[in-house]
Amino acid sequence: MSLKKWQDICREMLNNQLTSNSLFHDDEEAKKHREQIYVPLALVERKKSEKRQQDGLSPEQGTKLYEPQYEEKHRFTHNTFLKEILQQKQGKSQGKRISLIGEPGAGKTTLLQTIANWILEQKLGLPVWVSLADLTHGGNLRTFEDYLLNSWLPFSPDKRQKVGENFTEQFERGRMWLLLDGVDEIATSGSQTLQNISRQLSGWVGKARVVLTCRLNVWQADVNALSEFETFRLLDFDYPQQVHQFIDNWFDPPQPPLVRGEQEDPQPSERGEQEQQQDFVRGENSKGDRLKEELGKEEKARVRDLVQNPLRLALLCRSWQLYEGSLPETKAELYGQFVEQFYRWKSVLFPIKESKRRELNLALGSLAKDDIDSSGSRFRLRQDFIVERLGDADDENSLFYLALQIGWLNNVGVAAESPTKKVYAFFHATFEEYFAALVIDDWDFFLPREHKDKPVKGIHYRIFEPQWKQVILLWLGREYVEEEEKEGFIKALTEFKDGCGIFLIPGIVDRGFYEYRAYFLAAAGVGEFSKCSQTDKIVQEVVFWGNGFSGIETEAQAALLETPRKNTINTLVKLFWSTSYCLTHELVAVNLGKIGTVNEKAIDILVRLLESTSGDSLDRDDYTCWETAKTLEETAVGNEKAIDGLVHLLGSTSRNTRRQAAHSLGKIDPGNEKAIDTLVQLLESTANDYTFTRAAESLGEINPGNEKVIDALVQLLESTSDSHTHRQAAESLGKIATGNQKAIDCLMQLLESTSEYLIRREAEESLGKIATGNQKAIDGLIHLLRSTSDEMTHSLAASSLGKIGMGNQKAIDDLMLLLKFTSDEGTRIKAASSLGKIDSGNQKAIDSLMQLLESTSDDLIRKEAAENLWEIDPDNQKAVDCLVHLFESTSDDLIRRVVAYSLEKIDSGGEKAINALVQLLESSPNDFTRHQAAYRLGEIGTENEKAINALVNLLEFTYDDETLWRVADSLGKIGMGNQKAIDALVHLFGSTSGEKTPMRALESIKKIGMGNQKAIDALVHFLKSTSDSHTRWQAAESLEKILAEEQMVGVLASLKDWLSAKGDRDSSDRFKECYKIIWKCAQTLPYPEFYQAWHPPFRLKTPRWLS
Repeated sequence: MSLKKWQDICREMLNNQLTSNSLFHDDEEAKKHREQIYVPLALVERKKSEKRQQDGLSPEQGTKLYEPQYEEKHRFTHNTFLKEILQQKQGKSQGKRISLIGEPGAGKTTLLQTIANWILEQKLGLPVWVSLADLTHGGNLRTFEDYLLNSWLPFSPDKRQKVGENFTEQFERGRMWLLLDGVDEIATSGSQTLQNISRQLSGWVGKARVVLTCRLNVWQADVNALSEFETFRLLDFDYPQQVHQFIDNWFDPPQPPLVRGEQEDPQPSERGEQEQQQDFVRGENSKGDRLKEELGKEEKARVRDLVQNPLRLALLCRSWQLYEGSLPETKAELYGQFVEQFYRWKSVLFPIKESKRRELNLALGSLAKDDIDSSGSRFRLRQDFIVERLGDADDENSLFYLALQIGWLNNVGVAAESPTKKVYAFFHATFEEYFAALVIDDWDFFLPREHKDKPVKGIHYRIFEPQWKQVILLWLGREYVEEEEKEGFIKALTEFKDGCGIFLIPGIVDRGFYEYRAYFLAAAGVGEFSKCSQTDKIVQEVVFWGNGFSGIETEAQAALLETPRKNTINTLVKLFWSTSYCLTHELVAVNLGKIGTVNEKAIDILVRLLESTSGDSLDRDDYTCWETAKTLEETAVGNEKAIDGLVHLLGSTSRNTRRQAAHSLGKIDPGNEKAIDTLVQLLESTANDYTFTRAAESLGEINPGNEKVIDALVQLLESTSDSHTHRQAAESLGKIATGNQKAIDCLMQLLESTSEYLIRREAEESLGKIATGNQKAIDGLIHLLRSTSDEMTHSLAASSLGKIGMGNQKAIDDLMLLLKFTSDEGTRIKAASSLGKIDSGNQKAIDSLMQLLESTSDDLIRKEAAENLWEIDPDNQKAVDCLVHLFESTSDDLIRRVVAYSLEKIDSGGEKAINALVQLLESSPNDFTRHQAAYRLGEIGTENEKAINALVNLLEFTYDDETLWRVADSLGKIGMGNQKAIDALVHLFGSTSGEKTPMRALESIKKIGMGNQKAIDALVHFLKSTSDSHTRWQAAESLEKILAEEQMVGVLASLKDWLSAKGDRDSSDRFKECYKIIWKCAQTLPYPEFYQAWHPPFRLKTPRWLS
């Protein structure tokens, strides 16, 4: 049989065998072709089994639990994987043995199907699809040989024998691909399965190239069983690009009727109302677009994380389609829909009675509740922990076995503390929280009903435990919890009394720390309980706090993002109209921007804010205008009112305000001529570097490649003789004119015609960015090399060729000639460096630089030659040796300094570079050299004891302020946890006069002093004793950053009295600084522990008259 015939057979068999899961085939409306919903995934090569550490993990990062914690060798895009691994046969197995592993729903089968079709399209061989579940009979795996010859071949038994020999010949010739799907679906243990497959891949079957798919847990059962396989793990979709692509393909697949052989659509009058409506929802108004819009909302962050898994995204699309384009009101309802769809999808392989499903849901809920309540790592369930509650995994009658078969629980590795113990996780972290919420009947579980104003003894206050927050929100969103119960819980939260509020200041701080926390939880709660009668009142309070006292405004603004948007926007609008105070207007604009929604009331407010200022007042209130413009840029794309408001702002007398308005206008109305004209006018009229650069950048961002903009820059270059304008315009072309011939020609002309080095240098830099591979530019540079004897021109032209002439033979030849005939050492370095870049490994370039190293007497030339030699030949040890010798042999401080920088560049973090810098630090009498050496050590000497000691020792004999603060900076970069470094910084901020050095020392202690008791004690003392407001503020920032939980009780006891000291409350910043630190303690410590620290045991004091 011919190869063509075998290709046709394989194609036909694939079409017969390949069916996507039943999620897509339940009814006609939901049916989607596999290729229409396929979105390429990234893959990662796995090297070793992972161990799960006992680290906490936020539910928003739930998918991260399934991310590999082992070493990644390389990440591949879908197309790169196909081309490099499968087509070009790169990698350890040369594309012959590939395993694709991933969590349930990661898209393993879908990817394998794509590979099958791709093999046929590219004519790379003959793919044979094998669903491994079909090979299992009575617990035994049928041999591949038997299956292929007696079942797969699409011939009658009498013909199979005749073609069988030709079939096996295709294997012997290496033409066959075995695509083995679902190793985890074989009904044997994971270890036995892999060993069985390994044994069978021998003989003529073993001559095939093999790609298999497998769940993580089965592969981990015996990672060495298929050691010859290269393992690639499927990752999640990227958001928004791949998620949006998936949604587009699901709801709006391209279906040209005539191409598909269908009749043309009848006229609208001839069609039913439902069919006409289906037409309406396509395109810009489609269900898919509405789904993308809904997912993009700020409060949907957790849903976005959830649906980055392909299966979960398919479930969402399916639910969205069935429920006519509306997401559920609450997270609980959304996950409830997912659960129903999940059971429905699994029902074909694992049909479950409704009663058994309810029993499993309750058991999973109890398991989840116990896990979240335990002191171990969240979402990480040890096997013995599950067995105690759900039975044994191997018992087919147990709920554990059922949960594994369905996929609610999945093995994600082994315990780091006990490698023999398996670790499991729920299908997704949020499902664990959902199931937990299902089994909680009374809000007393979260907050004891008997609470008054102090902790109830022996009771957990789960409302203050972050791991319970999402469970609480899901509980509030449950359909079957009585509204009266939910109202009672919200009321208890808003009226919570913590008994720690003796310092209250009316109008500024009106609640205790835990009272605020309870209230913020209530604010998030009404986002899930939309019918709550207290919603407006709660939102108003949080808006007020978010625009007031700095101690809690950050938390209040964060809470606003979880409140119902409609209520929040209405409250912000009312706040805006209730005052003429500019700062309040600015805060409203900022908050509306954070909410990030296209709401007409919000846009009206923002536009009014722009229009209410004109002429001189615009200049006086630039910041408000900028913030408002930025907010519109983020929330009002295409909105006519917003466009008109920004056009109005273009009339400002402030250049920066006009630039911001034009930038924002270009974002919400791409191509707006007024915006482009304004920015071009700014380019032509300003002499201010910043304005010019920002205007050019804005043009590049809102309309890159715009001919009008490029023409304006080119005209500027041609019409002015001002060197500053030349440089700015040349730089801007390098940012926005990639591939534009007019811009390239202009820069070439500038390079040839001007004699000013800085301008020519800028032109050369920009050419390197926008003219890669441009033959005209390469020819022009070659002409420059040939037509002038000016060495500066030679050097610049050679440098530019090194950036744009990759692989260009003419460029290579001319650089070779330049090397041969130039006597200028600087030009030779540039020529050799460029030659090495565009013709990798060019021996002449390497030889030329080596010769320069040996022959030149100019130390700076030797330094340049060594550095460039390393760039084009990184393994050449002579470059490092030469620099070390040069450093040791010269007494010139400048030479030693630049050589040390070069060593840092090519031996970053190496002993030679660190030794050189330490030597400079210790021996140079020059302050500037010491400054630079201290700075450089901070860049490369991370945790290097020698570098830290040198910096600390320098403090003992220098009084130069700049040296002191540079040492402080560097210690903050390299001295993590080092006691010597911490002691030195404590000494610096505690005893040094001035402001800069103490500030830098305090900033550095924040970076390296985490949990260090000596540093914390020093900061507390400094905070209480210093009178300098700037350093006190920095001390508070640092203390807040490094304070560990075990030290909080002591700090709380030390600082709490400063909140109630008379005359030191609303008048002093010290109150706010102490408040912020104690607020952090309140966010971390369990409420009973905080209460006890706030109310220490009463002690009898000796009366004075007895003393």
